[in-house]
Amino acid sequence: MESAEKQKTTIADVEKEFAATKAQVARQLADIAAKITALEEQLVALDTERVQIAGALDEDLRDSYERLFKTKTARPSSRWSMRSATAAT
Repeated sequence: MESAEKQKTTIADVEKEFAATKAQVARQLADIAAKITALEEQLVALDTERVQIAGALDEDLRDSYERLFKTKTARPSSRWSMRSATAAT
């Protein structure tokens, strides 16, 4: 009987820990969801701003920039920054 009572108290303690952990995970998931929403809103605002700024540029210039941007982003950024750092010295 003593063993059964010890097991009951152990089970109750573990269930309390589980409930606390479950609540903590729920809070963390809610925080992550809020951060995702905020980042998505920021991305939409930045995309809108980019479209407005790009609209003021010459179309040929914008096309050239986008072509160059695509080719430059294929390279590792550390290589690019090292080249610019050595060129500056």
